[in-house]
Amino acid sequence: MVRALAVPIVAAALAGCARLTPELDQPPVFTAVASAEEYAPYRAAGTAVITGRIAFSRGPGVATSGAGARVVLDPATTYARRWYAEVGLVPGHFDAVPNDTSFGSARRTTETDSAGAFAFRGLPAGSYIVATLESWEIPDGRFGLRPQLGVTSHLITLGANQTMHVEFGTRSVGPDMK
Repeated sequence: MVRALAVPIVAAALAGCARLTPELDQPPVFTAVASAEEYAPYRAAGTAVITGRIAFSRGPGVATSGAGARVVLDPATTYARRWYAEVGLVPGHFDAVPNDTSFGSARRTTETDSAGAFAFRGLPAGSYIVATLESWEIPDGRFGLRPQLGVTSHLITLGANQTMHVEFGTRSVGPDMK
């Protein structure tokens, strides 16, 4: 009798564990509701600027530009921070946008130029999440390298008329860095 009960309990426990890892081929489920009031300041025109560059290291002294990379900019609202924590940092869901229209309409995207540079201009003062996909290689244990993919992001707070420069691949952030 004890053995007969143990099998269904173990099977139920294992079935529940199987859902802990997000399925990349399934659309993300995110049910929070954004506050229109929290997004309102980000709809106005502003004078702040975020510039940046993506450059990947391919070994000692070897850098490759992140030409043609997609970069997204989201207001760092409570909703957006939660979305990134639950969904947005999963590489397979990086391009997914929640159904909430406040989030989607506030998101800005751009593509880097041939040198890996990008810019977001005319921003109102506030906090922003700047994110992109990055790839790198790790040793595979057999004298080779295995590609990896991840979402990297920076949290930036801007004042009016302020310019911040962000570097992806080198992890540098600061005012007017060039």
